[in-house]
Amino acid sequence: TLRGYIQNGLGRATGIPYARAARFSRPKPVALSDFGSPYLATSPSPAAPQKIRGVGADIRQNVLVSEDCQNLSVSFPPHAPQGENLPVMVYFHGGSYLVGSGDGARYLPTRLVLDENVVVVSVTYRLGVLGFLGGSEERPANLGLLDAIEALRWIKKNIAAFGGDPTNITIFGQSAGGDLCTQLMISEGVAEETLFQRVICQSAPLDLVNHKQKLSAHLLRKTSRVTLETPAEQVGALGWKLVLANPLRFGLYPAMMPFGTQYSHFPLPTFGRQDDSWAGVAPQIEILVGHNHRESAYFLPKPPSALGKVARQVYEALVARGTQD
Repeated sequence: TLRGYIQNGLGRATGIPYARAARFSRPKPVALSDFGSPYLATSPSPAAPQKIRGVGADIRQNVLVSEDCQNLSVSFPPHAPQGENLPVMVYFHGGSYLVGSGDGARYLPTRLVLDENVVVVSVTYRLGVLGFLGGSEERPANLGLLDAIEALRWIKKNIAAFGGDPTNITIFGQSAGGDLCTQLMISEGVAEETLFQRVICQSAPLDLVNHKQKLSAHLLRKTSRVTLETPAEQVGALGWKLVLANPLRFGLYPAMMPFGTQYSHFPLPTFGRQDDSWAGVAPQIEILVGHNHRESAYFLPKPPSALGKVARQVYEALVARGTQD
């Protein structure tokens, strides 16, 4: 029921729908037969509505944008037969829960697949105002997180067709994607369904998602005029504007990443109980946490040499303060 392609020696099946959802609604799984048979898995997954940065987009973004963004792409050794049981790695992209897409050019996993003989799945999910801001009955929180859970269910059910082992799944992500992986660990029902066995969390802003209940409520009010009819491109641009105009009165850390997962809202535990939830799943899930040396230098403009030694010392102090150990 699915037709993929070969790209530079890499087996590819791209833009596969795993769920669909009306705006402000939880995702529902879909069947490939709903989209025609055979399904031509030859187009990249469109990005969630967002601000496209620069001419031709950032290399982490796909210039195609759609609210029907709940798609995934599978990369695999082209001669892996069904039932070979290769390890599976599922990638969740970063971008402050606001920008990015699973099929951004930066994320093509050619070397990972061919050198390590694994199956890699890249997931695209809702972002920003439509995916990681909510808190009311009309606008639930954590919709992007629920998208990710539906993607994992699809992968566990279907990955054997690509030579992958559904009992040997590692989820991994960088920045907000790394944080999303840690939230998936404690999402209701995920551990019980054994949707994955391992987690690799790289450069995750683990503390930035905490202590922002007041900020989330503020942003929910600020976006109250967003309706079911508001054009998607306007909603995507609005998320970026809210980041740039984000008031610091709610705290520096929340202001640095205002969108994200929200505790005390399904499927996450009550705020303050997340550590208990992680302790509960720790015996079942292996986790590797890492970061890059001086990684926060990426976000800080380097001072001109004319400003002298003191400016460089201040710069290095800020880099050290912003890099997790």
